[in-house]
Amino acid sequence: MSCNCKEPPCNCKPEDRDNKCEHKIQGDYVEEQRKLGMFKGWKMHNCGMNGTLQNDCNYFWESKLVLCDKHIDQHRASANRLCGICGQPKRECCC
Repeated sequence: MSCNCKEPPCNCKPEDRDNKCEHKIQGDYVEEQRKLGMFKGWKMHNCGMNGTLQNDCNYFWESKLVLCDKHIDQHRASANRLCGICGQPKRECCC
C-alpha cells in the first residue's frame, strides 16, 4: 500500500503501509523498442523484501519509504546530504 498523504510532509504510520521494500531497482528494457527509437527508459520495479517504514530516509517533498535493511543506509545517506541552496539536510529542506 502506498502513501495517501495529499501534501508534504508525509504523516504515514507503519500500520498505514505495507511491509515490502519500496527501493526502486532498474530492470530490463525491450531491445526492439531501442532499435525502433522508442526507448523511453528502464523498467523499474520495487525490491520487495520485508522492511519497515523509515522516518528519516526521504526528502521533504517525498513520501516516507518502507525499506529493507539492505537499502536503509543508501537512502538515509541521500536524505542527509546538504542542500546546495540553504545548507539544510535534504530531508528537512523545502527549497
